[in-house]
Amino acid sequence: MLCVQPSSVQLRLEGASLPNAGQRVREAVLRTLQTTLEAERVPYETDCLTSKGYVLLDLYARFLDPRTYLGFPEGSYTYVASAQVGVFAANVPYGTALLEGRYAESVGDIFQARTLTRLETRLTSLGETQVEALATAWSEANPVTLDSYLLFAVLGLALASLRTLPCFFR
Repeated sequence: MLCVQPSSVQLRLEGASLPNAGQRVREAVLRTLQTTLEAERVPYETDCLTSKGYVLLDLYARFLDPRTYLGFPEGSYTYVASAQVGVFAANVPYGTALLEGRYAESVGDIFQARTLTRLETRLTSLGETQVEALATAWSEANPVTLDSYLLFAVLGLALASLRTLPCFFR
């Protein structure tokens, strides 16, 4: 079972500052994580202290200062967006792999965001993409099998039979 809590979403920026927007990014990605898991019927809990299914989404962006990084357009950032599932750890330093990792995905590239609003939007989008990939991977690894449907049907028929049985003995 997965485990999600506010510390599941981390954001690190170098060379840029998003004072209140950073919190908005984390909250938006956490909301997306929870609603996506619920919509996809992925079971999760929120008490992660002993969890081996702790979800950690890490967003990292670094401003590419045009004085140092020649040739890059204005407002360029390099980024890494990653998602992991493993044993819960408090205050995980950036780049640390969770113990007993069950899932890991990472993507990195360069993007342009000339305003703080665009930077906030892009970081939120990167987090949402990681959430979708995690939910898809979980669904593919945990398909509902035909046996599960048949078992549900048999249990339903058994329950219906038990409810109609008293009618035959009247």
